[in-house]
Amino acid sequence: MKGTSMKNRIWCATVVMGLVLSGCGGGGEADPDVEVNADAGAGLELAGTEWETATDRDGTLRIAGNLLMSSSDVHAAGTTVSTQYFNLLYDRLFWATVNGELRGYLVKEWEFVPDGLELTLRDDAKFHDGSPIDAEAIKANLDRARTAEFSAYQQALKAVTEIEVVNAQTVLIKTRKKSGATLPYVLAGWAGMIMNPAFLDDPEVLRTSAPDGVGSGPYKIVSWTPGEDSVVFERVEGHWDSQAGQAARIEVQVVSDPAQALNAVATGQYHFAPFSSESAVDAAERADAAKDKLQTGELIPTLSIQALWMRDLVDPVVREAISLALDRDALLGQFRGGAAPVNQLFGEGHPAHTSAIDEFTVTDPERAMELLKDVPKEKKSVTMGYVEGGLATRLTQLVQEQLAAVGIEVELKAMTHTSVYPAWFQSQFDMALMGTAGPNHASTGIYAALLRGGVNWGAPDSALPGIEAELDRADDPALDEAERQGIYQGILTDAAKEHWMLPFAQLYATHLASTEVVNIDPAVPFQYQSLQDWRYVGLGAD
Repeated sequence: MKGTSMKNRIWCATVVMGLVLSGCGGGGEADPDVEVNADAGAGLELAGTEWETATDRDGTLRIAGNLLMSSSDVHAAGTTVSTQYFNLLYDRLFWATVNGELRGYLVKEWEFVPDGLELTLRDDAKFHDGSPIDAEAIKANLDRARTAEFSAYQQALKAVTEIEVVNAQTVLIKTRKKSGATLPYVLAGWAGMIMNPAFLDDPEVLRTSAPDGVGSGPYKIVSWTPGEDSVVFERVEGHWDSQAGQAARIEVQVVSDPAQALNAVATGQYHFAPFSSESAVDAAERADAAKDKLQTGELIPTLSIQALWMRDLVDPVVREAISLALDRDALLGQFRGGAAPVNQLFGEGHPAHTSAIDEFTVTDPERAMELLKDVPKEKKSVTMGYVEGGLATRLTQLVQEQLAAVGIEVELKAMTHTSVYPAWFQSQFDMALMGTAGPNHASTGIYAALLRGGVNWGAPDSALPGIEAELDRADDPALDEAERQGIYQGILTDAAKEHWMLPFAQLYATHLASTEVVNIDPAVPFQYQSLQDWRYVGLGAD
């Protein structure tokens, strides 16, 4: 396996002037009672793991997925639920692993220069129609991501002033002064996924189809209709990453009920399925009971945080009372060992974690009732949206009971994954009980969670300018790391003080697979949003 360049190893090791942020180190500490795979998130050129290449190259891999594909446009707001599909269809500039390491993918080398961030690209990467993934293609994608009115990444890329093509394989991302330190982490996510420039001018086409040639990844889509629950991929021969694309064909069928997905894998209907939370525990138990035909991996602490989200639709006193009324231990118990306790966006061990949040996340129902004594009845009646089914339904009902005990009436509104996002942004309910698949770097995590970075719920409109200003201040490459993390901790502490989001569980994840599946153990690689990349998974050769 090829490693990262020596230039980048030195770059990560020296942490010159704080340019390389916490992503060059480790992520949050794992629960000591959970066996954790330290290489989760690693793929080609990302760690020392050797992927199995003795696979059935003509095989069809059948996956029971859990999220619908909503679009093929990686830049459009609200499409991040399609990430598991994007991971097969597109390559990205960087990878940021779940254990916090930044690696190049389409980018071979990178360094900060006086004008910004300079990227040196691979010279053997192509789109599915044979056109090169060169500096012009990168410029077209990044210009669209930072300027298109429908793009979810204008805020994340606001430090960028210009994209300059230096030569065919070199791109200079020019930035405002005292900014740009976190760009590699931004480009390790959706904003760094690369689409064929030939298809960028018509977003409607990408909303309703995945045109042949649009992709750059090891697979192309041969069957998909928006709103339907299946997507079929075929391998693109000649992809530069020779270890990607182990199966000739991948068929993904959405099976939203975890119990149904477990049974479907156990009976051979599908080769594998991803699981998180309590269903991850069920998957481990099912594999242990049938070791001759089923396999699973360690429980992996993901970056998915379960939380109750509120904005200024809810009275500030009521928000505080809701926080005091929540019995977070009781909520955590619903996960049956599939989650760890957390009271903020990042768990203990993460550099942005701060004990200052603890005072704002205590449970005190009596104090909650005292606060609510003089609050008008109409302000103590709220609506809460959630994605209906299993654990989510139990959690919302438990929250409803806990709040009713202090005098807050909660009307529950069941939603689907695709309907809950637009409903939230259209203010159709006051609170949301939902998860967040947040990036592991503080800047991109805060952007995603508080500034509505493509999928998550966000702070109130009135708070956005202040959060943006603080993120801008932290983006100065000259800051030392302690000062930078202090800024992030301050943002998160303010959010906790205002009770905009009330995290209570950090989810664990694993898979259940047939024993013929390879490159799924020790772990399917998790990209930084906690959603899997299946490009290396295949079926073993006979």
